[in-house]
Amino acid sequence: MKLTRVALSSFLFACMTLIPFGLTSAEAGLGAMTGNSATPQSLNTASFVLYATSSSSGANSGTVLALSRTSNAQFFYSRNTGNVDFVRLSMSITYDNSPDTVTLLRCNVGVAFSGTNTCRSCSTTTVTISSGVVMLAFPSNSWFQFQIDTNKTATPTISVSISSSQIRPGITTHS
Repeated sequence: MKLTRVALSSFLFACMTLIPFGLTSAEAGLGAMTGNSATPQSLNTASFVLYATSSSSGANSGTVLALSRTSNAQFFYSRNTGNVDFVRLSMSITYDNSPDTVTLLRCNVGVAFSGTNTCRSCSTTTVTISSGVVMLAFPSNSWFQFQIDTNKTATPTISVSISSSQIRPGITTHS
């Protein structure tokens, strides 16, 4: 009986020692992660900031980008001014009337077009939007320039976004 009381007392003491009182579950998890880990852990805040703009240094307007009404090729940029790389982005392009065919091209990261269908220092890449998603390794603090050609008079409106499920593999997020 005495052995049972000693064991029970030891168990309760251990539980009270290991369970942090007065902490939120996030703080308790942080204590467990840093206190019981064999290797140091680092915690950082990440930001996802992606937007369409008319220049490589353009500011985030917080709205969709509407291009000119024309049948000629037009150019726009997508900027990632956050601090997280990602591997795909959501892109929506709508038109005031339905063009028969649309060609969407891009240059490499940080490379602009020098003219229609021609990048300054690389070949163009055809962009495919599949179910609203573009597969594209997009580093933080960078931009891509895109060329859209509707082959018909239309006003394209571009919207881009990123979600935590689209970040580079290997990062765990908790919301």
